[in-house]
Order: sequence, then structure tokens, then C-alpha cells
Amino acid sequence: MLDKPPDTPIKPHKLPDDAYEQFRHELVLPDSVAKPLARFLDLIIFAIARGLTRSPLNGFIILKGPSGSGKTLTTKAFAQALATGYQQASGNVSILFQVHMASLLSELLGRTVQAVGQLFDAVAFSAERRLTIVHIDELESIGFSRERVSASDPSDVIRMVDELLRQLDILSGNPRFLLIGTTNTVGMLDNALIDRADLVIQFEPPDYQACLTILQRAADRVRELDIEVDHGDLKKAAKALTENGQRPSGRLLSKLPLLAFIEGGSRHPTASTIIEVAKRKMAEGFLWL
Repeated sequence: MLDKPPDTPIKPHKLPDDAYEQFRHELVLPDSVAKPLARFLDLIIFAIARGLTRSPLNGFIILKGPSGSGKTLTTKAFAQALATGYQQASGNVSILFQVHMASLLSELLGRTVQAVGQLFDAVAFSAERRLTIVHIDELESIGFSRERVSASDPSDVIRMVDELLRQLDILSGNPRFLLIGTTNTVGMLDNALIDRADLVIQFEPPDYQACLTILQRAADRVRELDIEVDHGDLKKAAKALTENGQRPSGRLLSKLPLLAFIEGGSRHPTASTIIEVAKRKMAEGFLWL
């Protein structure tokens, strides 16, 4: 057992955190996503409360879906909820490591395997003592399918995936460890990585009810700026934007009442203005990433 935390390029963040509580209130999820996540959270807390030293859970879930569908927001809200439950059960705080893997690997070019090892050494040290959550964004950057690696690719790519799998096997069953990987496409991930996941959840752009809820919350916020959107107009806009074809992302929806005023000029944006702005932004690929 290590007697001091290993060096890591990723700084840990303590949870629960009041700043993260807003994510729980902002989150709008369909039951197909919310219920499995809630059950999984309960299982982790149950295993910890029972004092299990080995859990049947691998401690790894994958959230997949298009940009703007709520994967990162869900991760933050889930981490906050889990940390809150853990604190109530144990009296201890949790640690969150947030890793944007593509950025990290570009900074540590040539030292990728070492970077993965350093990160998980720090995670393992933390998980011996408290609930430790790791969020890896763009999971495909570190868990790229080895079958897709060409002979011209550097061998570091394969070694990096091997190292990730090795580290997951070491931490598997520790009830105080959880890795949440988010990705736009699960098809780019290594099959051995997918096989280790307890849960793989598909995210989609908001449906009508989620779209309406997000628009309503956005309208409530801009009311402080004397921008008023009639509820009937919000319902018409939500219906039109989710009837068929490409649907707007949650990020774009959360900005639409404000954008409708900025681009339309009226402090009482109509459904037609909201729809027009949304379609134009989607055509431009503007998803508020």
C-alpha cells in the first residue's frame, strides 16, 4: 500500500460540492436513462454500507450518444448524487477525477502509457480510503478498438488500451471505485473494454417532453432579463422541433429563448422565431459544445 498520493496530471475534486448541486436540478432525463442509473447508484451505496471489500460490480459504466445529449451533465449530476449518498452512509467525502483524455494525451505526447498508469495509481490510492469517481470524456481516445489499429499506428495506442484494461481489472470489485466513460460512438471502443462495463446507456437528443422542460427552464431564466415567452409558444416550438428529422441538442435548447430575442429583436419571442433560430443553428452545426 502506498503511503502518499502518487503524482498525477489530473487534479482531484472533492464531492459533494454545492456548485455541483445545480447539475442535479438542471438535468432532464427519460426513464430509460434515469431509472437504470438510479438503481446502479443504489447498488454502489448498498455495497459500501454493507462493508463489502469485493463487489460483484466492475465499477464501470459507459454513457454513449451524440454531442449535446446530456452525457457530461448526467455524469456530474450522478457523481454529486452518489457522493451525497456515500457521505450519508459513511460520513466521508468523495473524490472526482475529471479527465478530458484527448487534451491530456496531446499534452503528454510520447508518454501516454505512463500518463494512464499515473492516473490510475492516484485513483487506486484514493479508492483505498474513500469513494473515488473517474470521468473520462472521449473514452475512445484511450479505449480505441485494437482491431482498428493499422500497422502504421504507433504501438503506444495498443499499449495504452492494454494498460487501461489492466488497471480496470485491478480496481474491479472495489465498491469505492467507479469509472464513467462518455463517448459519441461506442463502435470505436475496444470490445474488451465494452465487455467490462456494468452498464452501457444510449443517450438521444431530447424528446418532446424533455424538450419542453428544457425550453421552459430556459424561459424562466431569461424572464429576469424581461424576455417573456408564452407557454403556448414553447409547446408549439417543442412539438415542431421533435416531430421528425434532426432534433436540437439540450445545450442548444437551453439557449433558444435568449437567441430568439437576440436574433429576432422581440422581448416576446414567438414559436415561429424559436423554431427558425433552432433550425438555422442546427444547419450551422452550432450545438453549444
